Amino acid sequence: MLVTTLEQERKKIYQAGREEGRLETQRQTIVQLLQFRFDLDEAGQAKFAQQLALSRDSQTLATLIDGLLRQTSNLEEITAQLAKDPPADKTK
Repeated sequence: MLVTTLEQERKKIYQAGREEGRLETQRQTIVQLLQFRFDLDEAGQAKFAQQLALSRDSQTLATLIDGLLRQTSNLEEITAQLAKDPPADKTK
């Protein structure tokens, strides 16, 4: 019984780590695309990186990446989308 519980806990930790890694990759991709498309200065990059760090929704990040790749998003739309994304729950 203890072994089963430990194995389940290990799987939860592994899955959470994978999800956080996926989110971080998406965040980095967005910052790079923002730099490429809009030639942001360091302050602009830092501002968006800070906003993106709060995002916990993989789908929102994927939508932002898609818009940037298709060149259908502008900075105002991206900022508005990030503002709608609920902040990360730091207690988890």
